[in-house]
Amino acid sequence: RATRTPTPGAPAARTKTHTGCRPRAQSPKAQEVVKSFVKCLVQGLQVTMLTVSGGRSECTVYIDRELTKLSLQRIDRAARRHIPLEAVAEVVVGEAGGREFNLATDRLSVTTVLESGQALGFCFGDEEER
Repeated sequence: RATRTPTPGAPAARTKTHTGCRPRAQSPKAQEVVKSFVKCLVQGLQVTMLTVSGGRSECTVYIDRELTKLSLQRIDRAARRHIPLEAVAEVVVGEAGGREFNLATDRLSVTTVLESGQALGFCFGDEEER
C-alpha cells in the first residue's frame, strides 16, 4: 500500500472530468465484455499487486454482487481488505500512475488511487489482460 502526502492547499485526491463527452449506447459486444469482466470479479480474479519495496504479491480481487465494494485477499493470507468503490478517486493506466507512490509501474500496470491518498498498483502480462 502506497501513500501520497497531500500538497498544502491542493485537493486530497486527483479526479478527472471530461467536458463535452456525451454518453453513448454501448455495443452488444462491449456489454458482453463488461458483463464477463464483472462476473470474473465477483468470482475472484487473480492479479499481481506491486509493493512499495519493489516486490510483487499475488492476490485475488473480488467485487460484491451489489458492485459497491472491492475486496483484496493476498494468496498467503486469509483476511480480506475491503475498499468501498466510492473511495476510489482515480484509476491510472500505465507507467506514470505509480510514480508518486513509489510503485514500480510500467506500461502494463494499473494504479488505483484512493481518496485517502493511498494507491494500489497492479501489473499484468499484456495489454488485453490489463
